[in-house]
Amino acid sequence: MSNETKNSIYATARYSLLIDDQITFESLTKTKEQIFNSWLEQLYEDKHTTINIGQDQYIIYCVKVDDTTYILNFAKNKEETIGVMTDTDIQSQSVPNYVNFYIPINTARQIILIQKALKFSVKFDTQKNDLVRALNEIFEPKGLTISIDFITEKQEFWNFVKENKGSIKKLEIQLTARNFLGSIRSVTELLDECKKSFNNTSTKLSFSNDQGNLKIPEDDEFINDAVSYSSSGCGSWKITTNDKSRSLSSTNRIAQQTIDIDNISNLTADDILHLRKAFDNINSIDDTNLNDDTNLK
Repeated sequence: MSNETKNSIYATARYSLLIDDQITFESLTKTKEQIFNSWLEQLYEDKHTTINIGQDQYIIYCVKVDDTTYILNFAKNKEETIGVMTDTDIQSQSVPNYVNFYIPINTARQIILIQKALKFSVKFDTQKNDLVRALNEIFEPKGLTISIDFITEKQEFWNFVKENKGSIKKLEIQLTARNFLGSIRSVTELLDECKKSFNNTSTKLSFSNDQGNLKIPEDDEFINDAVSYSSSGCGSWKITTNDKSRSLSSTNRIAQQTIDIDNISNLTADDILHLRKAFDNINSIDDTNLNDDTNLK
């Protein structure tokens, strides 16, 4: 198993922990954060775990950097066929091929970084979806569902709105159910009511004007909070204009970091320094998303 390491690009995201209505022993005795963090600590002690889902096999390795920082090495077996020489012919044979990428995690702010791995997929979204699939196979029996959404700079949204005023046809905002960002009152009140009525894990809002005259007021508390919430890795947003080529979504504006880590099984002081700088950078973006022109209650 090899890894694309030096000076790799990482997408930034936030994981949300959602308690299911189904009661389990762990959900009765631990908080959702304790369930997740205990699993990380156990994985660190065990070194790795294997997850089988249908025909797919995943392996997750874990190293611990400090009390709130871990790095996962996430791999999927993408079997490939090779030609093997025999006495009479070349025979086809399937062999395991584990394609992997690194995932640094900060449990204090529930932020993760996903290493770009072209051998795994050309899209960060595909990597994220495979990770979520594997994690939920582990956590759903514990009464916990995990959602991961990318972080983007909120100002990207408002810049696009200003540049395209008078031609916006549609705004869609997806909000993950109440989680780490529970202090954004206007959003969490809506999500709590939806959760109470429907037991849903996310809520999608859609506003449209077929003529392209949709107004998106920056001084509207709820819209501002919803953009902050979704931009901070607890949902997503998409703006469609009269000119489809000028539409924009949060998944097209993922905040990224460059990190120089060669091998997580042998981390150096420089590796840890690079990692901490990357988390400091994304924490700054996160703070700006949540505090700049927003009202946290």
